[in-house]
Amino acid sequence: MIERAFWASASGMAAAAQQVDITAHNLANVNTPGFKAGRADFQDLVYAAVRVPVAPADAVQGVSVGHGTRLAATPRLWRQGPLRETGSSWDLALEGPGFFRVEEDGEILYTRAGSFQPSPRADGTLWVVDGAGRPLLLDSGQPVILPPGTRSMEVTPEGQIWAEGPGGQRVAVGQLGLALPASADTLEARGDGLFAATDPAGVVVVAPGEVGAGRVRQGMLEQSNTDLATEMVRLLSAQRAYQLNARALLTADEMLGQVNRLRP
Repeated sequence: MIERAFWASASGMAAAAQQVDITAHNLANVNTPGFKAGRADFQDLVYAAVRVPVAPADAVQGVSVGHGTRLAATPRLWRQGPLRETGSSWDLALEGPGFFRVEEDGEILYTRAGSFQPSPRADGTLWVVDGAGRPLLLDSGQPVILPPGTRSMEVTPEGQIWAEGPGGQRVAVGQLGLALPASADTLEARGDGLFAATDPAGVVVVAPGEVGAGRVRQGMLEQSNTDLATEMVRLLSAQRAYQLNARALLTADEMLGQVNRLRP
């Protein structure tokens, strides 16, 4: 029984440490546009049936003794983050489900961080790219390319992109396409707010506002959906759980020490 206490306490300490790591990551990204907070899900380890003596002295009773806990999954919380107005026509936010599509080394990646900027090219065109130079994609899979002389870009809530020239004339550029995965939990995190599809066949590309997709809000950025109050409660609870398991481990060690000191 004492040995079980060692392993159960150790697993509890490891679980609490993992909870602290996930919570700290959420708190560190509270100001990261488009960030989706994570959550730690735990499950019990196997239970073992043991027989312990009870009154009267010749009676025994069966009880189940657990072996601790372990981290089962770390799902993301995909709820909508608040929208903040930036005043920049290059910033885009999604109000509702869906992901912007960007391209990196021939691979299509998905993001909710809509902080884009113009990237001038040698032929005078402007490519709309993210902070790392990844081009934003149209529904056709082609980059968003604005014609030479473009002064500003307009994106309607339905994802229609227009370029405004020096004389104020508007030129249609194309239709923005949003990615709608069958389940956002199937996406693989790549860092920098980017996700990749583990099953590309499960991702459909639709226009904003269609088939359950969200609409585009120009001049805004979606903020992190991290809830400070919730994360602080989780952090304090994890710290207390770690301390409780550490104390249980020390108690089991003291009990084992007393057993070793017993004389025959």
